[in-house]
Amino acid sequence: RRVHGGLVCAKMFVLPDDLLLLLSSFFSHQSLCRLSCVNKTCSQWTNQPQIWQLLLDRHFSVQDILFAETQLHLGSRPPACICPDMLSPKALFRHYATRNNVCVIDSGSGYCKYGFSREAVPCGSTIFLEYGDTQHVVEDPACVEALQRMFALAFVRLGGQIQGMPLMVVEPLHYVGSSTEDTAKRHVSRDIVASLLFKLTDTPRLCFVSQALCALYSIRRTTGIIVNLGFNKTSIVPVVDGKILRNFVISNRLGAGTISLILSRFIAAREHQWNMSDVRKIKETLCFIRSDPNEQEVPLPVPFSFETDNGPMVVQLQEELYVSPEVLFVPERFGIAESGLGEILRTCIRGLASAVPDRFDLLSTIVLCGGTSKLNGLVARVKHELNGVLSPVKHPTLGTSFDIPMNILVPPMSESAWHGASMIASMRNFESDWTISRAQYGQFGPLFLNMMFE
Repeated sequence: RRVHGGLVCAKMFVLPDDLLLLLSSFFSHQSLCRLSCVNKTCSQWTNQPQIWQLLLDRHFSVQDILFAETQLHLGSRPPACICPDMLSPKALFRHYATRNNVCVIDSGSGYCKYGFSREAVPCGSTIFLEYGDTQHVVEDPACVEALQRMFALAFVRLGGQIQGMPLMVVEPLHYVGSSTEDTAKRHVSRDIVASLLFKLTDTPRLCFVSQALCALYSIRRTTGIIVNLGFNKTSIVPVVDGKILRNFVISNRLGAGTISLILSRFIAAREHQWNMSDVRKIKETLCFIRSDPNEQEVPLPVPFSFETDNGPMVVQLQEELYVSPEVLFVPERFGIAESGLGEILRTCIRGLASAVPDRFDLLSTIVLCGGTSKLNGLVARVKHELNGVLSPVKHPTLGTSFDIPMNILVPPMSESAWHGASMIASMRNFESDWTISRAQYGQFGPLFLNMMFE
């Protein structure tokens, strides 16, 4: 078989190089490894960077890999030193094809998602308000018990696959400010979660990363202003070079749940049988935001079909589709004493402009994330709200003034924080540089935990 394989390979290498490269795209990495053992010629051919680059492009996002390996780091640590050989297509493919799986727990302000880092989307989710909601006191025994039940439920659903696997917690944007109270509560919350996870599992290592950072990394950026539209909270989180500027974090208690509440008030007036699944479907598929709140044109009615006791029924929806989402920007119109999204975003940008006026990459990059960020018309409306928020900047050489363009970005993937967490968990230095071991936590306790992940 070895001699026969050598003869076949000898004939194969008579083919033109471009045709050989095309044929290599049909090989799996296992087949290429076996082929490299046939003879010296095969070994030289299978070590070509172009072949492994094809495999990388087929199985992974090369841009995500290179961004993670060269740009990401934990806290104030510099990025890991990577020699050129470690970034070769073959070395990258070898690592990413055989990388260890990591159990990821993505906690938002309303839902907790869980799964594995090698999967594109979470395996499952559950409604859980206690962890990501500042109205719940995490150190309260009832909240700790609820948190333990939620983690236990997630691990049962994941089965025995998490045995001996590192754990990664995507922290919700609660207590994310710089005040003494927020800092203390953030540290207590992180310590309680760490002690619960080490108690419930046999995980050797644990990692905490902010939801804002994961969402920013998902679009391959390390600097920008994150606008996280959660279930019952909207947070503005500026990030510079992977570090959260906690002094400028602003939030309000408006989110997807608020839109559903206002929408349910509208449709409750209709003499039909509605349920919350209908309300959620209308919000996610039909609701939209006007780019100009002063627009006078009335959109045409939209038909919506839903089930009743007497069978399916179709109704025409109109005003409720664009008025309900206005609660994000004009909450006082609905009797809610909160600052709107446009107001808190302008406040944050003006504060940053006076503190770091030279960071144009920060001031001009707005990243919308969370389920509500997919609402039609939201990007145009945010641009309208930010019109003129920054003064023209004078060019240092030409002397002319120019406006800073606002880039409003929405991650293309539905689970942006999950995608960013998966990028971090797949890095070659994840376990050594991004995690705390069970022994370290047992020896040094909460102080070391919060120093590492703050």
